Amino acid sequence: MIKNLNYFRSFPGLIIVLVLCLPGLSTGLDAQVLLDQAKQNFNDHNWIDAKDKFEQIVKDSSQNGEAWFYLGLTYVNLNQIPAALRAYQKADSLHFAPAQTRYNIACAYALQNDKGKSIQALAGAINAGFKNIQQLSTDPDLDNIRNEPEFQELFIQLEQQIFPCLHNPKYSEFDFWIGEWEVFNPQGQKVGENYIQKLMQGCLIQENWTSARGSRGTSINYFDPAVNKWKQNWVDENGRVIWYVGEFKDYAMHFQGELIDPQGRVEQARVILELLPDGNVHHVIRHSKDSGSTWYIWFDGLYKRKNTDTEMQD
Repeated sequence: MIKNLNYFRSFPGLIIVLVLCLPGLSTGLDAQVLLDQAKQNFNDHNWIDAKDKFEQIVKDSSQNGEAWFYLGLTYVNLNQIPAALRAYQKADSLHFAPAQTRYNIACAYALQNDKGKSIQALAGAINAGFKNIQQLSTDPDLDNIRNEPEFQELFIQLEQQIFPCLHNPKYSEFDFWIGEWEVFNPQGQKVGENYIQKLMQGCLIQENWTSARGSRGTSINYFDPAVNKWKQNWVDENGRVIWYVGEFKDYAMHFQGELIDPQGRVEQARVILELLPDGNVHHVIRHSKDSGSTWYIWFDGLYKRKNTDTEMQD
């Protein structure tokens, strides 16, 4: 404690040191320590102490976008929505995490039932790069705008950005193959079962084949926009590898490619998977051992959908 300032008047440099240490004029290091403490209070749900610290930080340094952002979050937890909105807007003006900050602004407006400004802020968040579609789908703060047509349009816009395969019809051309199938040869004998599923938000079709003898194989099928073609890559437990490239036309998928056996021998392949009027699928594979001079049928199968209802009863 300083008892008598007269002692220091002959030492101007010391007076400067004392001024720098006066309360309210924190150094950069002190400000960071206070910010870390405030964030710890926030993480501990100690909203009052967090609020006091964040308010002190923005009072000392009004250009601290991170502190404004966290102050907004803290106000929300204290149910002080108008104050939270002002804090978020200040953070946004400082260009702090624009996507998430504008999303939080949208939530604050929605909580105040200002639907128009909420949707406008949400559009700004998406334009700034907001991509958390799960949060957008479930956040209760947005419940009162979720049924608005403008919200639905924004949701579809975001879904198209994140999951383009769900909305581009090219990725649905092979959907007729999706399902659980029993497969029969031309003599009516069951030769296997195939389970075809769509994965990766519509970007991938996976085949899981089990023959009547118990051998297994799998393929991945996907549309390649770089070449505007469908591709299939197959591997089975017998060491065979197959690759195809093709396109959908005339209600059928047409592939061409090669089968490579474990010894490295190659046979050319032509494939047709045709959707029949009754919903079944006719799958024919032809191979050539002489570079396409002659062809023989390597596989001929009729896919019939499994009666899952009957199986469940059994």
